[in-house]
Amino acid sequence: MRPSLTDTSRFTILNYLNELDSFVKKELKVKHYIRYMDDFVLFAPNKQVLKTQLHAIQQFLASDLELRLKPSATFVNQASNGLTFLGKRIYSQMIRLARPNLVRMLRRMTMRELEWKQGEINEESYLASLNSYWACLSFGDTFGLRSKLASTTH
Repeated sequence: MRPSLTDTSRFTILNYLNELDSFVKKELKVKHYIRYMDDFVLFAPNKQVLKTQLHAIQQFLASDLELRLKPSATFVNQASNGLTFLGKRIYSQMIRLARPNLVRMLRRMTMRELEWKQGEINEESYLASLNSYWACLSFGDTFGLRSKLASTTH
């Protein structure tokens, strides 16, 4: 389980890494760059461009911010392989829920239903949980999954 960040630490991360954002956009002139907290993705037309940008980012982080990228979470990938980012699996033509997140969500939905049936939680709490999970599922190409879940719930 990841520790939760306080508002202060979120603010600190956002501000501290603003320098990275400026470097990537202004110095490297990357057009397609996304960052949320300490996770970021950039897109380029080919692997060599990405490798060059990655090297420049690693040098910038080390020299200017005294940070380094986590090797196990740093890679160059082709768009056709898709990308897991912020709990979603992103492809050029669709967005799906990442498999581990889907499995965890389904397990939690089942647990909440059992808690409700055993009287451990009231119906209002149960429905609030389901609505939360349902809202999460509504982002991305999950119509088939939502249809399947709707037909199996009682």
